[in-house]
Amino acid sequence: MSRRSAILFLDPDARLVKRFHRLHDGGWAHETVQDVQPILDANKEAQNHCDPRSRSGELRLVARVPAIFIQKWFDEEGIDFWSPDPDMQRRVDARLNDPAWRWLRTDSSVL
Repeated sequence: MSRRSAILFLDPDARLVKRFHRLHDGGWAHETVQDVQPILDANKEAQNHCDPRSRSGELRLVARVPAIFIQKWFDEEGIDFWSPDPDMQRRVDARLNDPAWRWLRTDSSVL
């Protein structure tokens, strides 16, 4: 790590690192990095080999979404993953049903 950057947050369980970098003009830039490969690998494994329903059948695991994607969706498109608003939840569901994001899903059914 250079003298011009600092790690201000580290979550080893999520494999998430937040850094602030000092810019040439004296300002700061924020960077968030996450190793998402273990999550995507677990999702692929679940798609192929796991029953997504809970033992009681009342709950179903449909996706594991890395925090970095939740932040990206919010920053770039205003999609609030945690919002209770039904319209926002439809946007989240549409994203999870999008074939481009299929490796976030843990099952193959459509929301």
